[in-house]
Amino acid sequence: MMKADQHASLRPLRILCVEDNPLIAFHLEHVIEDLGDSCVGSVDSFADLQMQPLDFAAALVDIDLADGPTGLAAARWLKERGIPCAFVTGQTDIAEQHEDLAVAIVAKPVTDETMARAIGELRRTVQIPPVKFPKQRLTMEASPGRSDLHVRSSSLPDAGRSVS
Repeated sequence: MMKADQHASLRPLRILCVEDNPLIAFHLEHVIEDLGDSCVGSVDSFADLQMQPLDFAAALVDIDLADGPTGLAAARWLKERGIPCAFVTGQTDIAEQHEDLAVAIVAKPVTDETMARAIGELRRTVQIPPVKFPKQRLTMEASPGRSDLHVRSSSLPDAGRSVS
C-alpha cells in the first residue's frame, strides 16, 4: 500500500465519502488518512450530499445509497460542479455503463491497493495549488539572566516562495 510519505510534499487531497454502509465508510476514511490525504467526512445519501458544503476536492461514491440507487445522480451532480469522483461499488456493471461520471471504478470488497490506485487517479485529476510558505526572518535572543533562547519570527517584504 502507498504510504503517506510517498506524496508528503503534496497538499492533502480533501475527499468526501458517499457511502451508506458505516463500516465501509469507516474503512474508506482510514485508507484515505493512511495515504496522507484528508477525509472530510461521509454522507449516506444523495440528499445529504446536496446539503454538504463543497469544501472537498474529490469524492468516493457508492451506487446504492440510503435513499436508493442514487449514486449515479450523485456522481453527475458532483461532475457538474467540477468535483471528480471514483465509484466504490458492488455494482461494477452499472458503474462501467456510466464510466464517464467517474475517474475510477473500485469493486467491493475493496483492498488498500485498489483504493490507493483510485485515490491516485483522483489526485491526478484534481489541480491542487502548491503550498506557499512566507519568507521569514528568525531571530534568536538570549534572555538576560536566563539560559533559554527565544525565537522571534518576522515576515520579509516579498511574496514568499512556493513549494510543491
